[in-house]
Amino acid sequence: GDYFKLDAIRYAWELLVDVYQLPPDRLWVTVYAEDDEAYDI
Repeated sequence: GDYFKLDAIRYAWELLVDVYQLPPDRLWVTVYAEDDEAYDI
């Protein structure tokens, strides 16, 4: 669907921060250099 990346990124963040209780300030987000859509999210 149109919102696949947005939802996938959101769900992954919630899993790491809310479920696994990882501190957000210790996480690094990376994006594939040619993926402008993910970068914009």
